[in-house]
Amino acid sequence: MWVNLEVVDVRASLVTTLPPRYLKSIVASVAFVAWMMGHDPSLRIICVSYSQELANKHADDMRAVMQSTWYRRIFPNTRLQHGKSALHDLHTTKRGYRLSTSVGGTLTGRGADMVILDDINKANEPIIVVQQRLHDDDLVGFLQRNGCWTDMNSFHVGRVLTGW
Repeated sequence: MWVNLEVVDVRASLVTTLPPRYLKSIVASVAFVAWMMGHDPSLRIICVSYSQELANKHADDMRAVMQSTWYRRIFPNTRLQHGKSALHDLHTTKRGYRLSTSVGGTLTGRGADMVILDDINKANEPIIVVQQRLHDDDLVGFLQRNGCWTDMNSFHVGRVLTGW
């Protein structure tokens, strides 16, 4: 899994699957995020977990890594901002951040260079995907070709306002 994560840049997409208890959350939501921010502390990363409690635990683990002596020695230009960062919203001194939320949490108004969806559903739980279509090979296109998904596409053409 780490080999796959090393080749990801902020313009790429990756799906990785591993069985339970293989440390995938520690690698993807803690170590990988700390590594990426070590290389570019201006990155804006959103990590979504199934529950807010789990999202906060991963954020706390990443904060511990980034505040460690060995991390600060390896990445001397990456520092967490002191005093302004809540556990779910950790900021670097270079205006980057790691926002932690859950499936039921809020993201309104927040953008990101990278979004990590870390085991966002329980087994046998329905998944609803809502997104803008980017191209035929985006996530929705893939799911439409390879799964049992019910499509509900809605188009609304509004009145063009003039005179502004």
